Amino acid sequence: MTDPRVDAIWESLAPHIEWARGFSLILLFADHPAPVEQIRARLEASLRTRDLGLRILDPGAYTDAHELTLAALAKPPLDCGALWIPLWWSEPAGVREFLLHRLNERRFLLERDVARPLVLVLPTASRSTFSHLAPDLWVVRSFSDQLPSPIASEPRASEPRASPPSADLLNQAPGPAELEWRRLTSANRQAGIAIADGMLAFQSAQTRGSLWDARRIAIEMVMIAIQGRVEGDPLLVDVGQLTSAAESLDPSTQRTLKIALDCLADVEAEAGNLAVARDLYQRSLALSEALAKADPHSAQAQRDLSVSYNRVGNVEAEAGNLAGARDLYQRSLALRESLAKADPHSAQAQRDLSVSYEKVGTVEAEAGN
Repeated sequence: MTDPRVDAIWESLAPHIEWARGFSLILLFADHPAPVEQIRARLEASLRTRDLGLRILDPGAYTDAHELTLAALAKPPLDCGALWIPLWWSEPAGVREFLLHRLNERRFLLERDVARPLVLVLPTASRSTFSHLAPDLWVVRSFSDQLPSPIASEPRASEPRASPPSADLLNQAPGPAELEWRRLTSANRQAGIAIADGMLAFQSAQTRGSLWDARRIAIEMVMIAIQGRVEGDPLLVDVGQLTSAAESLDPSTQRTLKIALDCLADVEAEAGNLAVARDLYQRSLALSEALAKADPHSAQAQRDLSVSYNRVGNVEAEAGNLAGARDLYQRSLALRESLAKADPHSAQAQRDLSVSYEKVGTVEAEAGN
């Protein structure tokens, strides 16, 4: 569970990401890492449901600020749904001002070449000076807000005290989202646990490289989607048996279950367990097919189905089954051609179509065609 103030900001911010057509500029001002991480994780989770990723351009990774400027202006990959530049934490001295000046001078290049939402995270103190440092950017911003610092409170006796987040995004210790998820699930509550909280925890575990914790969280999400609670050790649960009656669930629960299964499948694929990942992706695909059949006029359901075809296709391609991968990619392509034709002005539909053309072309090239 995130801070309700952060929830409110995300609700206002989300449409500027999800409905963006081309370039849009989002300014977030913050003084504490926790709400920044919560917004970033929510953004990644939102993009993930659309088969897109978040490209993070960290100033600390560049020895020359000019390199970061060029990287931000370069055309992003097709599967990049948004750009994120943290300029509030520990960037080298002078980089923030330099970048804002350079981006301000090249506003037209941002609008022409980036064609994605760009999120700049800045210290609260710079809110009053931003319009002077980068007046053109300030005028064209689509959204700006100040993230609240957490309200100080004593931790519950039953939960561990979280260490202050480090600059490496808590690569060693579980983040706040994971600790909150642990508290929620340990209470063994009936219903009321939001899968969105699980997605935040899952993203946190993935970010710090803990596949074990990410897998546990994903299974807990599956269990909650079906049963409304967590019982026993998630790692001992038979996911196949748990999802055997998924067709009896209502459409909203089926989509939630599909997202949870995709998370679990991603972990298994990353761990090299392709057979397990394939089974999970196929269970997710079956749910996508059922949802698309039940509501054939839903663009979201059709897009979800195209994403599922691609995910199963990815596993088949990695396993060397190029014929199977080609068939799945072509099914996804057919759906995306239809969606792009139905809404020719949708930047998302055009990006999806480009990704599908790329996937089909890649597998054909590998097959020697």
